[in-house]
Amino acid sequence: MNTISLFCKRPVNKEILEEFDGLQIIDSTLLYGTEHIEFAHKIAVNAFGRDENISSDLFVETIVRASGQRQIKKAMKMFGLKDSNSIVVFGEKIPTDLLIRIDGKEFEIKMDAQKIKMLKSAFFLSQNELYGAANSELDVIADLIKERVALAHLI
Repeated sequence: MNTISLFCKRPVNKEILEEFDGLQIIDSTLLYGTEHIEFAHKIAVNAFGRDENISSDLFVETIVRASGQRQIKKAMKMFGLKDSNSIVVFGEKIPTDLLIRIDGKEFEIKMDAQKIKMLKSAFFLSQNELYGAANSELDVIADLIKERVALAHLI
């Protein structure tokens, strides 16, 4: 799977998905990095292999897994395109004409105080989970989100 994070001059909405097959575009606001969606994709592929998928579509399954829960509607609320400037595109191939069309420039998703606060809230990360960790807060947040992604099918 190919993954790219883009900052777009023009806001991106879900209508763009109708023009391109074999890929997905999501809002990156609640991703700790592209590793987040890549990990979720691996978990989604495994879920299909075990016949434990929630959705019949691998891209939707990936988004559901990235959200750390079992509800498609909530996952789409977290990662759906809504006049998004900060996006992640993933799929087997990312067409060059898509990049031209959305006028996006590649960027690295960065963690700052505001993003940390949003991730703690969105993924229900408690201070108790973060307290006393030997690793940096950023590493712990990424690990806890991965845990929620991996265990979403048990919720």
